[in-house]
Amino acid sequence: MLRLLYFLVVAFSAGQAQAQEFRFSWNEFPELSEILTPDNLSEYLMPHETDWVYGSTEAPVTIVEFFSYACPHCKEFHEGSYRQLFETYVETGQVQIIKREFLLNNRSVGFELLAGAGAQCFKNNEQNQAFAELMFNEQLNLRSATNARESLLPIFEEVGLSNSETIKCMSDQRNLSIIFGRSLRAIDIADVRGTPTLFINGTKFDGDWRDFSQLSISIDRALSLQTAEL
Repeated sequence: MLRLLYFLVVAFSAGQAQAQEFRFSWNEFPELSEILTPDNLSEYLMPHETDWVYGSTEAPVTIVEFFSYACPHCKEFHEGSYRQLFETYVETGQVQIIKREFLLNNRSVGFELLAGAGAQCFKNNEQNQAFAELMFNEQLNLRSATNARESLLPIFEEVGLSNSETIKCMSDQRNLSIIFGRSLRAIDIADVRGTPTLFINGTKFDGDWRDFSQLSISIDRALSLQTAEL
């Protein structure tokens, strides 16, 4: 069945806001089918070309984090357990993290979709990491902003994209479709229902992500299993 979804995206022309239709259909983006429609959960949780991946490719444990820039819990995780996780496991070569945007509101085009689309134009992990830091710092302001696109421009500019580059990236239909399609597939394939959701070596983490000790126990168990298999 053809899945065709229509949304309104605010575009800017000569300083004026105009309604522009954003149309998404799997059939219209065959190049996305290999990226976003793998055969099984294990394949889906492997790194794809549109992902932001941190850590060694040789790390024995892979964590996939589904997050939203609009999610207060994701902000809490990013400022707490995530930083400990990064320092303890990623920087020591034990864990690789794959970060994927998940839209909390997939019925409207808000700043989380536009931010994800714009971030597809970043050239390196450092740029994306700095952007995430700024996004969570500005989350409250962004959630209440009346013009999502305009409110994002200075954030993108601070990490190295000009306003013209940002607008082009946020308006690119393939970029928008990557983020939107990724959310659909997260629901269909991985049963992701909220954020943050973590998978550790293919197993959904059901503990309290606020408690780093719980997260650490699950990671250490996965490390032990990998060591035992060698």
